[in-house]
Amino acid sequence: MFLGVRDIPKSYSFSNLFEMLNELDVKSFELRITRDLKFAEEIEKSFQEYLNLDDVYNFNKLRKKLEEQGYVISALLLANDFMPNILDEQVKYVVLSCEIAEKLGVEVVRINGPMREIDGYTVDMYVELTKKALDIIKNNCKVTLAIENHGVISNRPDYLEKLFSLYDPEFLGLTLDTGNFYWYGHPLSKVYEIIKKFASRVKHTHIKNATVPPNNREKIRKPAQVIMAPLYEGDIDLRQVFKLLREKGYTRDLTIEDESMGRFTPEERKNIIRKDVAFLKEILKSL
Repeated sequence: MFLGVRDIPKSYSFSNLFEMLNELDVKSFELRITRDLKFAEEIEKSFQEYLNLDDVYNFNKLRKKLEEQGYVISALLLANDFMPNILDEQVKYVVLSCEIAEKLGVEVVRINGPMREIDGYTVDMYVELTKKALDIIKNNCKVTLAIENHGVISNRPDYLEKLFSLYDPEFLGLTLDTGNFYWYGHPLSKVYEIIKKFASRVKHTHIKNATVPPNNREKIRKPAQVIMAPLYEGDIDLRQVFKLLREKGYTRDLTIEDESMGRFTPEERKNIIRKDVAFLKEILKSL
C-alpha cells in the first residue's frame, strides 16, 4: 500500500498540486473529472505551470509527463448522481470518463451511487436504479469502477452487498471511505465489521477520520452527527483498518482526505496534513 492525496491543494494551503505532492513526499493523487469532462481550474494551472503543458487535455502528453516524473494517478473521481431524472446524462458522463481513464493509464474510476433519498424507494429499488446505469456502462467501460460509501444510500451495507452480488469485482469494486460509515451513524464497532465485510472488494480509498462524544461511539446516530478530525486524532483506528485491508490482499493507494481542515486556519492546515502523512507512514512501517 502507498500514500496518496486528493487533488485539493488549496484545502491544505498549498499553491498548486505539485508543491503539495513534493512537500509531502507523496507521488500519488486522485484526479477529479467534472461533469463537463474538465479538471478543476487549480489543477489545470498546476499541469500547465509545473509540467509545461499548453494543452492539458492532450492526455497522451499529460500521461507521459507524469510518468517521466514518477507521479501516479490513483483514480479518477467523478461527481455523478444516479437519479432517475438525470440517469442518461450521468451514464454518458461515466462512460466518457472511463475513456479518459484509459488514455491516462488510470485503472480505477471512483463513482457515486444515488446521492439523495427518493420518497417510497426501498434498498432494492436503489440497487435496481444503480444496476440500470451500470448495465449500460459495463458494455462501454474497460476500467474498474469503484463506488464510494458516500452519502445516505451507499453507506448502507445492504445496498452495497446486494449491488456487489450482481457484478464481477474487476468491474465494480469499492472506494472505501474510512470515515463515511461512521459519518452515516454506524456504531464504531460496526464500522470495523462493515469494513472487514467489504475489504476484499476495495479498489481505492479515501482516508479520513471523525470523532463523537465517547458515550455516543457505540450508539446508532443520524448522519453527520460527527466532528471531522485530523487522521491522527479521530475515533477510528486506522491501523486496524489498514490491517484488515492488507489481510484481504489490498495493495493500492491510501488516499488522504482530511475533512477537518475547515476547523483550522490556513497556517495550521499545512502542519496538520504533514502530520497526517507522517502518522500514516508510521502505520505502514509497522505493518
